[in-house]
Amino acid sequence: MTESRWRKALTEAMTCEYENCLYHAEEHVFSAKFERKMDRLAGVQKKPYYGAINSRIKRTAVIAASIAVLASALTISASANREKIADFFMRVFHNNTVFPAAEPEEAPTTIEDVYEITYDMSDYYIDYYYSNFIGIDIGYVNTDDEYNIKQIDFSQTPKIYAENTSWSTDSRTVYETIDINGFEAVYFLQPRGSHVIIWDNGDYVFSVSGWCDNKEEIIAIAESVKKKEEK
Repeated sequence: MTESRWRKALTEAMTCEYENCLYHAEEHVFSAKFERKMDRLAGVQKKPYYGAINSRIKRTAVIAASIAVLASALTISASANREKIADFFMRVFHNNTVFPAAEPEEAPTTIEDVYEITYDMSDYYIDYYYSNFIGIDIGYVNTDDEYNIKQIDFSQTPKIYAENTSWSTDSRTVYETIDINGFEAVYFLQPRGSHVIIWDNGDYVFSVSGWCDNKEEIIAIAESVKKKEEK
């Protein structure tokens, strides 16, 4: 047998073998947590500055430069796409919104006091917990009802870093100012139906968001956020 015929026969045999290994899987349904992360990632990737922060080295350089020019940048007046709402300057883009906090230079630049949700979360389990000097992010999930999975995300961020977080929104999003423990907060619904509350207590920016039963529940969870007592 010639080499060319041998190669052809081998290719046909391997193709047949691989075809027999294939199976038809059901369409995968991604979790609500995954969909939320993809919303945030897509929003960041569409920003004009994404090319400058798409690696760890680039992000480190950008953060260092941002801190260096922060004092002068804060003196610039709000541009056309910056609308004042509550204690934030709302930067609205095509499909996401950023909430830079007011007067970040007066607040701690690291997590000095840890806050926590004191609402009864006994029906939830902690899906993830991230904590470092620039923020705390905790995800709670309740899977008791497979047809109504509930997820709550809590974050605490120094005001100077809050501008790095964008939220998935669209042209139909309605922003509402509410009160959370005496502080002005922003409430809105994301396109996929997740409730979001963001507020500034003077030191940190907090957010409570997620798929829960109603607006009243997410407000109650936000109002339960207190400084963690030292043990």
